[in-house]
Amino acid sequence: MAFKPEQITHDMHWLAVMGRLKPGVTLQQANADMDGVTRRIAETYPVSNKGWGASVEPLKNNFTSRNTIKNLWLLMGAVGFVLLIACVNVANLLLARGTIRQKEVAVRASLGATRWQLFLQFLSESLALAFIGGAIGVSLAWAMLRVIVVLLPPFSVPTEADIRLNLPVLFSA
Repeated sequence: MAFKPEQITHDMHWLAVMGRLKPGVTLQQANADMDGVTRRIAETYPVSNKGWGASVEPLKNNFTSRNTIKNLWLLMGAVGFVLLIACVNVANLLLARGTIRQKEVAVRASLGATRWQLFLQFLSESLALAFIGGAIGVSLAWAMLRVIVVLLPPFSVPTEADIRLNLPVLFSA
């Protein structure tokens, strides 16, 4: 934060700050440090800061109602079931395609292809299909997310919410 000199006043006590505790630091230690800081400020500016302090609290989800959280869990479950149905459908299509290709596999094997070569061919085809489908899915998710964010009513999402595709989560799945 940066303030102009005329904006600096010790009469306003409105600032809320969020931070992350250093590993190994407890809430009691952080509160003790903040008590020391506010004590020094009160000694320097006794007129405006006497009786004021700071507290360190764990960050909780206080900005989303329980009903909204329940609805989000239900929505996530529904999306999971749709994804499961899509995966089963794709697996079914691959199995059907595999049974249709039995003659092709027999011809390749009779021409000298080993089981390992056939396995690698089918694996590469499946991986290519998965990569293309994944790329289309991520692109669709990115576009839909932009549309949803634009359609949201103003001030319906808290400022702490970071609505975007999270790449570490995306690549860990």
